[in-house]
Amino acid sequence: MVDIVFDGSITGTGINLGDTTLSDYEEGTFTPTFTFATPGDLSNVYTRQLGFYTRIGRQVFITIDITVTPTFTTSSGNMRIGDLPFTVINTASANNGLVTIVNHSTNLTYGASNTGVTGAFSQGNTFLFLRSIGSGTASVSLSPSNVTSGISTVFTISGFFIV
Repeated sequence: MVDIVFDGSITGTGINLGDTTLSDYEEGTFTPTFTFATPGDLSNVYTRQLGFYTRIGRQVFITIDITVTPTFTTSSGNMRIGDLPFTVINTASANNGLVTIVNHSTNLTYGASNTGVTGAFSQGNTFLFLRSIGSGTASVSLSPSNVTSGISTVFTISGFFIV
């Protein structure tokens, strides 16, 4: 077992932990967005649009809080939360991250066998897909048919991804 002792020094190149330097630590904010794969005539009004991140090495931990009223008639494709602060790793051979919590208001509908919402980070991109989930059934990507145009909805999301 190796004891790592923080000697209290933080330099322009990282945090010194004895013989190890953590060279990539960053905290910040970003402005997440709500969209679809094909936005069409999508117009969003946000009353809350917050994103926080912490990057430790190649892992980025995020928390997102969005309240949005989307208005659309020609949008299509997967529902997305975009403008993540970093690009998700682009490799099919590695787990690219995990969306741990997606809470939402009542303005989402999904099939009877699905009972909740999760997300999946898109490899090589700066967004995540929203998906409905349920016990004993495959997850299904959410689309414009799962949200009512002109009605406010809230998304609270946390998770992490690899860069």
